[in-house]
Amino acid sequence: QQTPIARYERFTFYVMLILWLCPVWSVHFFATGDGPCHLYNSKILLDWIQGKDQDMYRYFMYLNPNLDPNWLTNLIQIPLLALFPPPVAEKIFYSFYLLGFAFGFRFLIRQINPNALFLSTLGLIFAWHHIVFNGFSNNTWSIAVWFWIVGIWMKYREAPFWKAVLIQLIFVFIGYLSHPIGFIYAALMIACLLVSEVMFRARESGRKKAGIYLWNQFLRLFVAWLPALIAMLSFLISG
Repeated sequence: QQTPIARYERFTFYVMLILWLCPVWSVHFFATGDGPCHLYNSKILLDWIQGKDQDMYRYFMYLNPNLDPNWLTNLIQIPLLALFPPPVAEKIFYSFYLLGFAFGFRFLIRQINPNALFLSTLGLIFAWHHIVFNGFSNNTWSIAVWFWIVGIWMKYREAPFWKAVLIQLIFVFIGYLSHPIGFIYAALMIACLLVSEVMFRARESGRKKAGIYLWNQFLRLFVAWLPALIAMLSFLISG
């Protein structure tokens, strides 16, 4: 017999999601440690793009042309600041993060076990964590993107080769642009899931078929992760 939690799971998830947005929109400023610094950097970049006060900025700083990690916050905030006042842009930014975390975790749970979706509601409890309130926004986003990277791999791991590779490549590179922490966690989680799946296939279908499957998955992952890995290696060497 279906439990009340399972029966009303979707309703509970969305109600809780709305409640979790209240801390962002119920105050004038959503206070975090480094959050205002990230917003200020994004405003400088917006001014630079729009040609405002470039002579003044050039006296103190220069634009980093490299596609390094920690760019994701700026890539999201710059267009928001072009459309909204800074306090509103920051609220929308953190709302996007919450939605990315919530639906990313829900998406990942659905790939693992669709009957356990109620866990995605419980997962919302951990959305507003210590890293968020420290204002480490790129690190914060990397955790949300981590769920999407692993979920995408699970959903498309047996799709046609280039379809699977291209979709994974996009999400993996977004993970690279956020922060190495989520990027590394996603890689470790995929590795653990793949090893456990290969072990299961070896027991059910034999080592030969399991070995073929492992090689196929390795090629897909290698091609999908290669651009981000090259970019990460270049960043570490240049740093």
